Amino acid sequence: MLDRTRMTPQFVSTTRMNATEMVLAGQDVGNVLAEYHTRLDVLDDFLKTASSSHYYSYYFGISLSDGGYARDGVGVYGSLYQPNELISVEIDGNKYVFVTSNGNDAIYCMNASDLNHQRGTQMQLVYLFNSANNPTIGSALDGPTALAYANIGSKHYLFVTTMVSDGLMIIDITDPRNMDMVKYLDDSNTLYDKLGNPRGVTTHKIGSSWYCVVASYSDPGYGGNGIMILNVDDPAVPYKITSLTDSLNGFSCLSNPWGVDMLDIDGVPFLFVAGYSDDCVQIIDMSIPSTPVAAFGFTRLLQPFAYLDGVKRVKAFSVGARSYVMASGVSDYTTVVLDVTDPYAPTVATSMSQTVSKSKSGRQFLGVGSDASHQGGIRTYKTLDALGRVCTFGVMVGHWSYGSLQLVDLSDPSDPYPVAWIQGQTSSSGNYYVMYYYPWDVEVVESNGNHFALVSVYSSYESTSYPNGVQVVKLDTGY
Repeated sequence: MLDRTRMTPQFVSTTRMNATEMVLAGQDVGNVLAEYHTRLDVLDDFLKTASSSHYYSYYFGISLSDGGYARDGVGVYGSLYQPNELISVEIDGNKYVFVTSNGNDAIYCMNASDLNHQRGTQMQLVYLFNSANNPTIGSALDGPTALAYANIGSKHYLFVTTMVSDGLMIIDITDPRNMDMVKYLDDSNTLYDKLGNPRGVTTHKIGSSWYCVVASYSDPGYGGNGIMILNVDDPAVPYKITSLTDSLNGFSCLSNPWGVDMLDIDGVPFLFVAGYSDDCVQIIDMSIPSTPVAAFGFTRLLQPFAYLDGVKRVKAFSVGARSYVMASGVSDYTTVVLDVTDPYAPTVATSMSQTVSKSKSGRQFLGVGSDASHQGGIRTYKTLDALGRVCTFGVMVGHWSYGSLQLVDLSDPSDPYPVAWIQGQTSSSGNYYVMYYYPWDVEVVESNGNHFALVSVYSSYESTSYPNGVQVVKLDTGY
């Protein structure tokens, strides 16, 4: 076991002096703190190089373990066939995880308030939203795929894309045990011209209003190749603000768009769209939602290490004063991190790949990226280390022989570090069995002081040999 007292640098005691004491001692506060952080960074690099597993165990309590599951056809999860996206929500102090069952036209709500399960424990089911339990939805929930969430007024809502019925469903989840559809839109109404085969969806508050953005994957003749922006201040009466089409008005990267995400940068809202067929990330200035502006179209190999072949997922995040977007490619099996601090002039911060030559740092990141079935789900989360520093981690699911999960230190997005990696097992008696086949998405939940990754796993077979479901992975045990 590591001796923490021996690992503590001697200069730490200097920082315990307050500003007045430093001035009286003839020391400049800024210089002392700058030296402290510089030496601490050097120590970090040394410890990571010497033993990264010990470093992350000591400072973060990182220790990946099987944390339970929800598996199609087992127990109360009889309709969790071909799960797609996951999202976590907190309502009245309780945490829930929602997952779409694309193959069974259902949405599962699971209790995530206490995820400190032991291996082999099934997640607690809260509610199953489908036509059997909610007859008023009829056949509208056909092929539910992507999820977004918004807390509007005193109520909580889910926004769900339905790729088979070409629509968007808005569900009141204020009472997770009594979910209720409040509105359904589909492309049978010509006003909603970008709901053909919808894939991605996100929500964002701009000014005093709430907006929902839907990415339509279909070809132009079928109401696709672009995005639609809705005002959802009243979720029961949403209305279209505008729609954007690929190759029009400067939007060059909206061919078969997939994932979408939004982030405020210096107080300005920006939308990021994964342009699957364009191998490109479209960056859109949403300052005026009715007239969005194409800020930049970042295409594959526009800069070195921009491996964006068939990009499907985007995730925007901030570290300190800088802003970034992670984008996962299909054919490149690579996740690219773009520095979008200036959204009109983005750059490649780094790339992470299981192919070392495609990783800017030269490090190998196993199971990163996606293919036709592995959808390359990506998430970030922030946590404190043993010294109280705020650090950023990324979690990515992909493919490496079998379904796998890669945990990455993104505290310096220009120099990411592979922390830990696990792989699904082929034996039902092994760890991470539910993660054996095709990982689709990942969500991170903090529960009772620990972080958990929930991975949706998609299979085209309703078979015990190729499980469908949600795998829970405990990421840390506390330091």
